[in-house]
Amino acid sequence: PGVSNEQISLAAPARLIAIDGQPTQTTSGPSETANLTGINGFDLAKGLPPATLAQGAQDAHAGRLLNASDAGTLNAVFPLSESDAPDKLKLGDQVMVSSLDGKTTQTLHVVGFYTGLGTFAGLSAILTDRGVAATLGNGHPYTIFAVRLPPATQSQELQTIKQAAPGAITLGDAATLNDINTILDNIVQVIEAVASLAMFAGLVLIANTVALAMLERRRELGVLKAIGHTSHGILGMVLAEQGVLAVVSAYSALLVVSVAATVLTQMTFHSAVGTRDSVPLTLALAAATAVLCMLVAGSVAWRATHVRPIEVLRYE
Repeated sequence: PGVSNEQISLAAPARLIAIDGQPTQTTSGPSETANLTGINGFDLAKGLPPATLAQGAQDAHAGRLLNASDAGTLNAVFPLSESDAPDKLKLGDQVMVSSLDGKTTQTLHVVGFYTGLGTFAGLSAILTDRGVAATLGNGHPYTIFAVRLPPATQSQELQTIKQAAPGAITLGDAATLNDINTILDNIVQVIEAVASLAMFAGLVLIANTVALAMLERRRELGVLKAIGHTSHGILGMVLAEQGVLAVVSAYSALLVVSVAATVLTQMTFHSAVGTRDSVPLTLALAAATAVLCMLVAGSVAWRATHVRPIEVLRYE
């Protein structure tokens, strides 16, 4: 129930071995995964691959996608990444691919490039007629059933399919997003644990710094109390000094982190970072950090500011 837009295709692993008669280059030494690719074959007479046409890096125009007239032919549409180095494919190239055991070969004709195949755009394969996949799979290709399921019941229905066919591998939007969220939650927990340890170390460092400063200013505090300053007044002066230092440090650190995060996000993901709520949140975080530093400094300086003047000045 709820299944719609069903599409069946064949898939087979393959190895790209030559382009226009020239052996392909490998980015690494010989290995089992060298030039490994995949063939995704469709019954073009009944349905077309859900791909988006793209212009290859080596071409002046975009070519075309597969259509019903390509049924039974060796015409193929390649992932857009194949038009970049090291293969640098272009429209009209003749690409020889072989089965993993090297016993079967097919020479494909490049008619276009594509991006995005359904949800899992990163799982890019060469799109062909199903006959190519059947041949390179040595008669035993994998069968892919692509269906659209209601998001609310997707996980349950995929589990039902898994139970009905134990050997099947199921992939879905909701399940994939849940796995990604679980991984991200684990990463955030690790980062929070490390950040908590760093904060604790920072608070200990602040307490130690304030204690040493109070020890060095012991005579100064005694003189101030001797000339009439109260303990609360001196404590307020110390808190003001530490507060200014904490505010400047917190806002400077968050400014550097915000700029670095923005630059790295734009360079890595090519997208903007931050929302309207991020600025007030950053300011509130800096203020909370400054208050916490002042509380630590005040607790350490409390005893030093309540020392009796006679105890400090009796050796002067």
